[in-house]
Amino acid sequence: MKRKPTPKELNFRVIRLSHIIDNHFRKFLANEGLFIGQHKMLVCLIDNNGATAGFLAKKLNISPATASVSIKKMEKAGFIQKKPDKNDSRIIRLYATEKAKETADRVFLMFRNTDDLMLKGFSDDEKKQFKAYLERAIENLNEEV
Repeated sequence: MKRKPTPKELNFRVIRLSHIIDNHFRKFLANEGLFIGQHKMLVCLIDNNGATAGFLAKKLNISPATASVSIKKMEKAGFIQKKPDKNDSRIIRLYATEKAKETADRVFLMFRNTDDLMLKGFSDDEKKQFKAYLERAIENLNEEV
């Protein structure tokens, strides 16, 4: 017997929505040649072109080893180019390629399209309310963590 969620089970609906969005996003990223999480590195690198691996790891709150693995994969896929620092050749700088910039544009467009699809049929007021409710729920939970 299939049990319907009750209002007390709102978290299950939020989790279900999150999984649907996550699955949609994973498929999109795979088509772009990226793995989950690499889009964050892509955007961070575009915003900080010429950064070091250590800087990206710190900024993204990931281990240097995790950053290194992603950087290698992204370099092989043509998203990142490594160059020695002009003043200190021991330092390797990372640069977003044109492919990375074009892909980031498509990632942002996908986010907007997903939002539009998710909120289809909502009035402008309902969209504002929904976003406000989500923000308040996030703040409430962040206070407890």
